[in-house]
This record gives sequence, C-alpha cells and structure tokens, in this order.
Amino acid sequence: MKKLFVLASVSLFSLLMGCAGSEGPIGPQGPAGATGATGAKGDPGVSFYTTNWVTVTKKTFTDNYNKTDFYSSIGLTGGAIQTYLTQKTLDGGIVMVYNRLPANKAFVNAIPFDTYFNGTHVTYSFAAEPGKISCYVAFSKSIDITTYFGDEEFRAIIIPPTTGARLANVNWNDYNEVKRVLKLED
Repeated sequence: MKKLFVLASVSLFSLLMGCAGSEGPIGPQGPAGATGATGAKGDPGVSFYTTNWVTVTKKTFTDNYNKTDFYSSIGLTGGAIQTYLTQKTLDGGIVMVYNRLPANKAFVNAIPFDTYFNGTHVTYSFAAEPGKISCYVAFSKSIDITTYFGDEEFRAIIIPPTTGARLANVNWNDYNEVKRVLKLED
C-alpha cells in the first residue's frame, strides 16, 4: 500500500510539473456588473467670512477714551464686515471677535473677556450691527490710559445662519480650536 501511495504521489508530481507552456490569449471582457447604490450627500462645507488681523494703535485708543465713563471704543468696518455682517447673520448666525497684542501673537483672547491692570477691572466687549462691529475697553475706575494701552490687534469671524448649526460643538473661546476647525491662517 505504501508503494502504491508513493507511486501515485510521484505520478501526480510529474503530471503537475509537465503542465508548462505559453499563456493563452486574454478572453473577451464579461458584461458590466450592477451599479452600486448612490452614497449619502456629503457635507457642503463651512461658509464663513473673516477679517485679517486689524491693528489698532495706542493713539486711536487714547484719542477715543471717554474720561467720564472710563472706556475707549474702536469701530471695525469694511471688507467682510461691510459685506457679510447682515441683520440675518445677527439674527441667527455667529459673530466672534478676537484680540491679541502684536508682541505676543500666540496669546489670543475671545471677546468678551475680563482682566485686571494695576487694581483696575478691565472689560473687553463688542457690539455688532449690520456692517459694523464696535469694540469697547472699559475700566472700573479712572486710570492713566497711556500706561495701559499699546497697539492691539482685532479679528472678526462671521458665520451665516446656514452654517452655524454645523459648528455647534466648537469652543469659540479657544482661538486655536477655531483656527483648526475653520482652517485659518494668521
């Protein structure tokens, strides 16, 4: 029985080794298969508008200082603000304003924010209307504003109502997250 098995194995091996030759021609193409289901509609993306960083000089802040009510104000207009800051956006979209010092561009504040300077409470805030953003720096008491102010930079981001819902989970106070989500460059 062992001899028969060895003989069968050698014969099978020889048969397999003897199947050499040139490859035959390619056969005709078969019929096309069925078309798959249409995929889900993709996210249309995020529509938003932004200003560049706008420098506001120390002189502008001091010239606009209200000595009676202890605040200074500046206005941001033109460009994206003039074109895209509409009543519809104000009613249902998102408007964010950020502030930084030119000497420390890595540290960005989302407005509104509070800080302290020489024992004085300082509040940054903004108000928006169609085509204009007014930024305010208010002090809790009278101070020598020439010692507080230096040049500062402001940037506005305007997101229309149709896009805002897709961005509900963004931490708008974290400028680095906003840059990442909106793919912004400074």
